Amino acid sequence: MYLYLYDTYLNTPKYDGVLTRIETRLIDLGINGRVEKLSILKNLKEILLDGVKEGARTVVAVGNDSTFRKVFNVVASLPVTLGYIPVGANHLANVLGIPAEDKACDVLSQRIIERVDLGKVNDHYFFSVLEVPKAEQVTIECNRTFRIHPRRLNETIQICNFGEVFRGRVGSMHNPHDGKLEAMFHTAKRKRLHATHKLDSVFSVKEMRISSREKAVTLLADGETQISTPAMVNVVPHKLKLIVGKKRMF
Repeated sequence: MYLYLYDTYLNTPKYDGVLTRIETRLIDLGINGRVEKLSILKNLKEILLDGVKEGARTVVAVGNDSTFRKVFNVVASLPVTLGYIPVGANHLANVLGIPAEDKACDVLSQRIIERVDLGKVNDHYFFSVLEVPKAEQVTIECNRTFRIHPRRLNETIQICNFGEVFRGRVGSMHNPHDGKLEAMFHTAKRKRLHATHKLDSVFSVKEMRISSREKAVTLLADGETQISTPAMVNVVPHKLKLIVGKKRMF
């Protein structure tokens, strides 16, 4: 059974025509299913758990990048495959090779499935990147073998699973199948009125422990979710079953 999750911003007349086309195409392809419209009054985890109990084996996020971020984090712990129908402005869809709106239904029906790695920070999964601002305030232990003490002001660290996919960038060094994360150290270089960031070094890691030397430092997962130190970070290989298109960028 397919379970379709419509994001809250789709609950306006503006998207009625789009959703009608999507639902018509799903019926034509024989992959229509239960529809749940998300709202602040509904608990996403409860919806998904109920769906699995009722026989859902494919969960489809209908919406934008933010919709995908909300859904995949819960889906990752469930025995289901995740699909995606992008509606509106979107970066991730290009990376996954999924066209917009009703054309995405054909990708769903073809069911090309990739098992991709996920990063995990404490109890939260991240799909693309975990960012560590104010890196000079933290100590990082990598693979339980060595420690890093950033010393430079304005240094930032990106711990990448899949590159900056929510900004439409993958990067040749990021492989979501290799069972590793890349810790990328950037130093800010001020140039006239604005700063640029220079990549200084890269480490491949499977596990990291990030602790702050004084007060807690806030980390940012997938550009959206905030997690405070101390934080355990690791890669979870082949954690997510994801439906992708033939023109995916990986």
